[in-house]
Amino acid sequence: GSVSCNISSGRWNSKLIGSSLVRGPVGAGDGSILLSYDVQPNKLQAVSQLEIGDQAHVMAGSICHTPTAWYGIGLLFYPHKTVAFQLQSEQRSNLGQVTLKLKCPADKFQPNASITFQSKLDTITPICLEVGLKKSLRKVDLSLIQNISKNRNLMISSSWRSTGFQCDVDLRQRHDDNTSVLGVGVRHHGRQGLSWIFTWVRGNMKIKIPVFILKSGDPSQFVCSLYLAFVSFLVQEAIDDVWELTPRPTDNKDVQESSTHLYLEYSVTKAKLNAEKQVMLMKKQAALRRKIEIEKKGLVINRAIYYIVGGDTWDVTIQLQFWTIKSSLDLPALPKQNLLGFYDVAASISDNSDKEPTKRWRLFNFLSPEQESQTKDRTPILTVQYDYAGISYEIRILNNEPLSLPSDNGRVVLPTSSENFN
Repeated sequence: GSVSCNISSGRWNSKLIGSSLVRGPVGAGDGSILLSYDVQPNKLQAVSQLEIGDQAHVMAGSICHTPTAWYGIGLLFYPHKTVAFQLQSEQRSNLGQVTLKLKCPADKFQPNASITFQSKLDTITPICLEVGLKKSLRKVDLSLIQNISKNRNLMISSSWRSTGFQCDVDLRQRHDDNTSVLGVGVRHHGRQGLSWIFTWVRGNMKIKIPVFILKSGDPSQFVCSLYLAFVSFLVQEAIDDVWELTPRPTDNKDVQESSTHLYLEYSVTKAKLNAEKQVMLMKKQAALRRKIEIEKKGLVINRAIYYIVGGDTWDVTIQLQFWTIKSSLDLPALPKQNLLGFYDVAASISDNSDKEPTKRWRLFNFLSPEQESQTKDRTPILTVQYDYAGISYEIRILNNEPLSLPSDNGRVVLPTSSENFN
């Protein structure tokens, strides 16, 4: 399990992280406290970190920020008088982001490095690839996430270590309030064998529990894997019923259409109420961050609207200001209705039920130009008016496109009143 917490005050920022691991009768835990100070806002930052656990150490260093990347350098001091250098860098582009980490002892050249690529393209399945190096190739991680329906996705992750190969197939389901995720799946480890895994995510807390089923090399392992995958699917269907994520059909067509319409209307109303509650919790922190950004002429969100043509319009100014950290805002290439303080404005269109339903188990959907044009017309849009360095900009993106502010694609506009924020 793991949990994290962020605290900001003026130029000071802190982050607390804790995690625990239990394997049979043996348990282990670690934690870290990260403290940073903005020497030059949006440019230079001094950082220090205290970590306890198996890799206990104290770190001191600095981070330099640019519009499309950041670079960090630090010194790590371990309990046994060992000192190490650490270099980190992250590059961002329209295709995705690449993160490089390098750690090396000061007394001898034994580098420990890893490089991670995470895609942001909406036209392909989101991919995350990580490769690690320590004297020789020691670590390779690959994960893919495919949305199956509005509240459900399939996550396939595999990793190679010196201890063996591991592959996880996890079917995850998100609650309508966007705060809870439950996953059930199967894990195959080359040495340890077959396990049934349960994952629970709520906010910044994540708990993963593997239940050991069979030892490696058992001849019935393949059949058992298929059986567990089928049972995992049934478990998620049962959760779908409990959480009432999908309307159930009736025998009478007229009654079915009426029930579906009422259910959609009820779902939109419920989603709005949940989004309003989330916005109330975000409002105080958003106002504080807005005040900080105004003082240093950083990124100030004047007005942000999430809407769909012919449907609902939803003000998301507070939400985007809440996620603004150090004059930067980054939203992934994912449907925005899954973010805190948002809801599915497309559900407000009454004729959505007349459309051909999406096939749930297709990993890739190819549309004709006519279908693609119709889909684009019914895609929610996010319009943002913001100030950066004293200049007002406006940018508009589609629902599944990434958003990075400040952006080179922003259009300069006349200053906008900030009264909309309240």
